[in-house]
Amino acid sequence: MSTEKMLHRGLSGWKRFYRRKLVQKGLGKGRVAVPRKLGIRLWIMLRDQIEYNEFCRRGQMQQKSGHACAEMPETRYGANSHRPID
Repeated sequence: MSTEKMLHRGLSGWKRFYRRKLVQKGLGKGRVAVPRKLGIRLWIMLRDQIEYNEFCRRGQMQQKSGHACAEMPETRYGANSHRPID
């Protein structure tokens, strides 16, 4: 696959993500969500000292194994939720 096609595919993914967040959360949060996601990816790449292709490969491996879903942290001491009690 050529670099141009990869770049176009990557940009269209960011565009879809932005539009989805714009509809879900509104203008302000939509504008913040994309740079935040990009920053998190950059931080992981710097921490692990890997390139973007390796980052994407690891993500695809996690999706195939089924461990890519985000879960709520476990509650402690018999709590029913993570919200503080008023």
